[in-house]
Amino acid sequence: MKTKLAFSFLGFVLGSATYFSTHADNLLVVDSLENSYNHAARSSIPNETKTKTISFESSTFMEGATIDPIKFLHSVGKISKDYYEAGIGGPEELDLLLLPALKYAFSEVCKNNPDKAFGEFHNLEEMSYSLANKVRPSLIEYGLAISPDFVVNGLLPFYQDLNTVGRVVAAQWAKKNPLAAANWALSTLDENQRSNFGLDAALGVWVKNSPGEAQRWIESLNNSEQKQKAQSSLLKLLSEPGLDVIPIMNELANSLDSSGNAKSIQDALIKWEKVDSSAVSDWLRAQPDSPNKERIIQSVAYAKLINNSSGLNESLNEIPSREALISVVEKAADRLIMTNPGKPESAWNVISQLADSETRVAGFSAILNSGFNDFPSDPKRLKILSLVGKSMAQDPEATLKALQSVKVEKITKLRVLWSDLEIEKSAPNVSMANIKKIVNVLNEASPLPQ
Repeated sequence: MKTKLAFSFLGFVLGSATYFSTHADNLLVVDSLENSYNHAARSSIPNETKTKTISFESSTFMEGATIDPIKFLHSVGKISKDYYEAGIGGPEELDLLLLPALKYAFSEVCKNNPDKAFGEFHNLEEMSYSLANKVRPSLIEYGLAISPDFVVNGLLPFYQDLNTVGRVVAAQWAKKNPLAAANWALSTLDENQRSNFGLDAALGVWVKNSPGEAQRWIESLNNSEQKQKAQSSLLKLLSEPGLDVIPIMNELANSLDSSGNAKSIQDALIKWEKVDSSAVSDWLRAQPDSPNKERIIQSVAYAKLINNSSGLNESLNEIPSREALISVVEKAADRLIMTNPGKPESAWNVISQLADSETRVAGFSAILNSGFNDFPSDPKRLKILSLVGKSMAQDPEATLKALQSVKVEKITKLRVLWSDLEIEKSAPNVSMANIKKIVNVLNEASPLPQ
């Protein structure tokens, strides 16, 4: 019985094949398909017979696509829908059956009538999203031979969002030509206030295949604004699982010179340090001696300070220059204040861990000078006072030295507001002797008016 059903099914398909071959101008599944045999019979057809049938039908559809690709594209969604409703295989089997002919038809139509190709793509999406999604990469590739903007405009009705289209096109293009895709994505950033989605997508493909090459391209950009945007896009990718970060960091390290800007490598190290602190330390140990070595050491220490990483004291001890060490700590304190507005204690929690007294003073001073910027509101003033009190309780010597280093004009603004009583209330754990020391330091800088 099964053999009979199989031959019956195959005979039906052969008949359909004849229909498609001789009537290629009407590539529709015959109306009798649904009633040719019941679902139970179809479920009994051996897989081997189904496979042969799919192979035969695929070649038949290719013949139809060759004879009239436009009409084939116009009908293919209906073919897929009718086959599925008739129970001939699942969606994946149907896609396998139609996809080779579909790709061929799109490639042919794109050569002579690309607008028509994208129009038929939208019709196909309405009938079979699965097929449309599978053929989209090939359609993008065909369209890129015309221009990327043509592809964007062609796909825009499909996605309804310019940023999403930019991302899809750039990612597909980057698989074949990452440099061209990245340059195009970068050139479109300022158009219609478009975001970095396209650039993110192009670099996302590029860094997985050739991370060092992607970073070299960024370093080669002459436009500082574009370079910053490209570097920002790449930084987002440093936490991607499985990404080989080392070639990127090596390129950043090689780009340093005696007068170069270390911000790019610092930002990259901060991101990497947060993801894999031990890998950063291993990378630093592997760095050869070079004119840039000390700046690399400083950048690693800076990243560990920003992330409050374990081993930050050891990292700071690697900096040979005392002046450079103080500078790293001050800059880190400033950044911690700026990235945590209204929370000076977050910077203090990091600086207070430093083993060296002089670096703690430098860090506390930077925190206080940053915290005194502008004329502080009452909550901010009390928060800074509270921090001074907390610092005084744990490290009075460094705190007083830091207070003494605060710029006079900032102390002058605050001294009128900081009454002795207010200082005492904000520092409940500080001895009266130390409160008097704070008052004396403030008075020396800017005495209260009589």
